[in-house]
Amino acid sequence: MKLLQIVGREAAGVDGARAWAGRVQAAAGGAVLALAELPRGESAEAALKRALAQAAPEVALVHLGLASPGLLMLLRERGVRFAAFLHDFAPICPTQRLWHRHGERCSGPGRTGWKCAWCVSGGQVRQAAEVPLRALLYRHRPRAWRTALAGAEALIVPSRFAREFWAEVGAPPERIAVIAPLAAAAAAAGEGAPRRVVFAGGWDEAAGAELLAAALEQVRPAVRLVVAADAVAGARWRAALPPPHELHLAPAAPWPGLDAATVVAAPARYDAPFSLAVAAAQAAGARAVATAVAGLAEQVVHGVNGFLSPPDDPGALAETLEEAFAATWDGAAVTAGAAAEAAAHLQAVQRLLELVAAGAAAPALMLEHGAWLQRRAAARGATIVDGVREFTAALRLSPAVEDGELTMRVWQTSRQHALAMNHALAFLRGCGCARVSVMPAQAPGAEEARARLRTCGVGTVAESELPDGVLELLDEEAAPDRGWLRRRFPQLKAYAGVSPAGTETFSDPGD
Repeated sequence: MKLLQIVGREAAGVDGARAWAGRVQAAAGGAVLALAELPRGESAEAALKRALAQAAPEVALVHLGLASPGLLMLLRERGVRFAAFLHDFAPICPTQRLWHRHGERCSGPGRTGWKCAWCVSGGQVRQAAEVPLRALLYRHRPRAWRTALAGAEALIVPSRFAREFWAEVGAPPERIAVIAPLAAAAAAAGEGAPRRVVFAGGWDEAAGAELLAAALEQVRPAVRLVVAADAVAGARWRAALPPPHELHLAPAAPWPGLDAATVVAAPARYDAPFSLAVAAAQAAGARAVATAVAGLAEQVVHGVNGFLSPPDDPGALAETLEEAFAATWDGAAVTAGAAAEAAAHLQAVQRLLELVAAGAAAPALMLEHGAWLQRRAAARGATIVDGVREFTAALRLSPAVEDGELTMRVWQTSRQHALAMNHALAFLRGCGCARVSVMPAQAPGAEEARARLRTCGVGTVAESELPDGVLELLDEEAAPDRGWLRRRFPQLKAYAGVSPAGTETFSDPGD
């Protein structure tokens, strides 16, 4: 497979995108074209034409955002199959965050470019000149991006929240694959200076700078706050950080210095699809504290690989910071879990690119559900093509779909399911379970549940091996039989049942 990766110049997480591209290159080979590193005077279009001539790729992986959607059109014109990684909201928002300048979530671009132009233009003196020019620039931006992305064989997003978001704005859900860009390099987990908080957001309202400052007013004793910030942001922090806390400024995100005693704060206020700060904390075995918004609520299992706080609540964030400092923490286990996830995600992106290069139909569906679709086709005497067609109809919520098994499989790929599983995992770990049985053993999604438990540092055993915890996968009508559980597993510490109706948990089957 001849691979070319293109890293966009405008991506909000361009450093993370570049690092992820480097990891993919190390694993799969090929070349990387980083538009932020072009020679002076060379346009992005000219650089792409040069790279296509030199690399002659069979497939391209594009890390958005790009300078122009026309670059994706160029790939299509040259006959290069490609997958596009939507790290953020760049195709529809010039700030890549869907966060309005007035300090609130943005509902998305309007019919004209005026809304976006007003949001990103400068102060009152500059707006008179900037707004009309930017309005012309942004007028067709979402429409142009949709046209360009329509040529992608697959769209890669970092979380299930992002998949559901892009499906809601019109992207075909069957072409969206969820693969997190765990690009942070792990550091050795150890015990460093106590009560150290790291924040990589400078003075950024959307990233939660003001929220963190307000929370620290309620945190005692003092902490050492390390902020990746320039001089201007540093001055804002000095004015906002209450005594007796100590402030240290870093020229860049200080991930190499993370350790198991460090708290990494990611108190995002916008709907962040993914947090590189949380990924870096988990890779280093540090204690991530994040607000339970968007993709962050999927990344963090409370008390297992980090801690979650309700959004926009300084008091709750202060309590969560104190909980993180006080918790007994196994940094090495968190690092091991993050490494296992990173390896699995790297294999997934390689496999997806192989499917794209081979011209496979619905590569995103085949990546996540290929084995299940094959088993289903064999049992029904149907073909994979029929299965893909049915799955596509179910993903698009066609009223004609009445297949319970298919409906359950679709639910198991939803964000709601991911959050329900996180709740169950946090409960089982919090009850001290070390040997969990997944029931029914052969239920759809059972193997994925066992893999998730192991990633979270929980061992899995068969029902016959005296488990101290049970994770039951239920359909919507079923309910746990507590009497049977008490008789079957007298040694049970905790039970968690996950169904489309929610998560049911209890620590004593006899209650």
